[in-house]
Amino acid sequence: MHIYKGSRALKFILSGSLLSLSLLLSGCASTLPQESKPSPVSQEPTAKAHFAEFPAVFTGTLPCASCPGIDHQLLLHSNQSYLLRRHYQDRTPGTFDSIGQWQLDAETLTLTEGDDAQLFRLLDQGDLELLDSAGQAIDSSLNYQLTRQEGGLAGNFALPLQGQFTYMADAASFVECTTGLRFPVAMQEAYLNAERAYLGARPAPAEPVLMQLVARVESLPDMEETRLQPTLVIQQLITLWPGQPCPE
Repeated sequence: MHIYKGSRALKFILSGSLLSLSLLLSGCASTLPQESKPSPVSQEPTAKAHFAEFPAVFTGTLPCASCPGIDHQLLLHSNQSYLLRRHYQDRTPGTFDSIGQWQLDAETLTLTEGDDAQLFRLLDQGDLELLDSAGQAIDSSLNYQLTRQEGGLAGNFALPLQGQFTYMADAASFVECTTGLRFPVAMQEAYLNAERAYLGARPAPAEPVLMQLVARVESLPDMEETRLQPTLVIQQLITLWPGQPCPE
C-alpha cells in the first residue's frame, strides 16, 4: 500500500512537473523569435521583374512640337547599352539612330548619349513614361508612354559606330568610343573585311585599331553557348585610323 501510494504521488508530481514545463515553454514561445513563414507573394509581377528580361524592346509615338509625332523604338541590352531609333513623322530625312548607356535608379530609367539625357519612369507593367529634365511627370493630357514589346525591333537597326577594334586568340572585340562599352564581334557578314584590315594595320599583335563601322547590336549566344550577350554584327567597314585613340 505504501508503495502504491508513493507511485500515485510520484505520478502526481510528474504530471504537475510536465504541466508546469508545458506552461513555461508556452510562455517562452511567445517571447522567442518564431520561425519565419513565407509571406504571401503577390501574383502580380513587379515593375523591375518585367524590366529584368533582356533584350528589352519599347515602342510608341511621343508628342512633337513641330511634327505630328516622333515614333520611338528603344532597345535595351543587358550590358547597359541601348539603341534608339526616332522617326519624326512628316520629315525628310526623318529617321535618326543613336547608341548610348542606360541606368536604372529605383524606378527612374536614364538614357545617356554624350551630354544628353532622357529620363523615364518605370511603370507597373514594365512600360515606360517620359519625364521632364528634372525627373518629374509631364503635366499634359498627351501620351508620353512607351510600351514594352515581345520580340525584336522592326527593320534593320544599324548605325555608324566608331571605336577600337581588337583581334586576338580567334576572338574579336570592339570598344565603342561614345559609351566606352565593349562588345564581342560576331564572325559573320562583313566581319572578315574588318579582320583583314585590322591585321594589315595594327601597330603590334593584339593592339587596338580605331575603326568606323556600320553595325548593329544583337543578342547572340556567347562562345560557350550558355547565355545570350549583346554582340556587334559588322555590316560595313568605312575607314580606320591605326595608332589613333578615340576622339575626345
